[in-house]
Amino acid sequence: MQRMATSLEQRMPNWVIEHKFSLNTNIPHIEHVIQVFTRLHREIYLLDHLIDILISEFHSLYTYNYAVLWLNTDLTRREVRVSWRCSIVNWLIGIQRKNNMKVEVTQHAVRLIDGIDTLQGHNERTYQLRSMAFFILAAKFHNRSRIRMEEFSRYSANAFEPREISDCVRTVYHELNFEVQLPLAFDFLELYLELNSNETFQLNISKIRALANLFIHVACIQSWSSCFNASLLASSVLILCLKFLHDKNSISQLCSIICLFDYSLELILGLAGYIALIISDMPDIPTDRSNYYFYAHKMYNDEFRHKIDDNFKFDRVKKFCRIFVQISDINRQISYGMHNLVLNQLHILKNKYTEKSTYSIF
Repeated sequence: MQRMATSLEQRMPNWVIEHKFSLNTNIPHIEHVIQVFTRLHREIYLLDHLIDILISEFHSLYTYNYAVLWLNTDLTRREVRVSWRCSIVNWLIGIQRKNNMKVEVTQHAVRLIDGIDTLQGHNERTYQLRSMAFFILAAKFHNRSRIRMEEFSRYSANAFEPREISDCVRTVYHELNFEVQLPLAFDFLELYLELNSNETFQLNISKIRALANLFIHVACIQSWSSCFNASLLASSVLILCLKFLHDKNSISQLCSIICLFDYSLELILGLAGYIALIISDMPDIPTDRSNYYFYAHKMYNDEFRHKIDDNFKFDRVKKFCRIFVQISDINRQISYGMHNLVLNQLHILKNKYTEKSTYSIF
């Protein structure tokens, strides 16, 4: 494993250079991408960080294992059905919002929940308790905060005793072998924004983060979200954000801005289209707490409560998403279906792990 990681590190700079000359885009965007890769070599800390999280994603089997299980599971017959999972994720986002936790907390917890528990046949009560335990671990990892177990018991309407919650946290921590860290879509999103915001291409960072967090949280609520690498999810989310900000630019031009990883344009657009499709059907004003997207919507509104910017109001975002899914390329990818998108991602992962096995031989 160590030899494989070292080999990937050695190959990464050459891989970056090769991509600089392999982009099939128009001249202004080629110049922008060349500036991005030049910064990677000039500011070595960005390259080191990029390599670190790529290697972390490369090593992780969570996405691969969950994607295989998702494709081979009749989602309507499991004890923990998809609808219950959606409710749990919405509930966790609400706890995150109430306690002003970092946006990564629920994203992190969902990845762990799906990788270990979802589709494994737990009953609803056990699934909720273990989901809370994963959430507490993620909250401690990102916030270093100490919320009393009595408080978490209250969030569950006293369905679980504080001691029961504490015992479950210890249990899942041991199951994870004390390894909580894993790459998140938010990590890649931050890297994309840092790489692409410069004097020639300005991104409205604060607003694009709020918009991206809405898209990521909406994706997390879907059972298929953990079938995709975090870097791919971040790419699809950023495409949505860039198209919203720069609507006159073509999709191919915008894709050249984030062309840092080996994902097909069809896969990126298909995933982005599904997220936009969900947003376009959400209610304008969140009123029903049982709605799966209630707290994700609330968090987005919180970001702009004190900002006067009609362009970023939720009804404008919905209108944009409706138009986005009608674009011929997007519509065609959505029509292929989520099953085919997951299969395409699984094919990429199989190639990665085949390569990994080759390295481990030597």
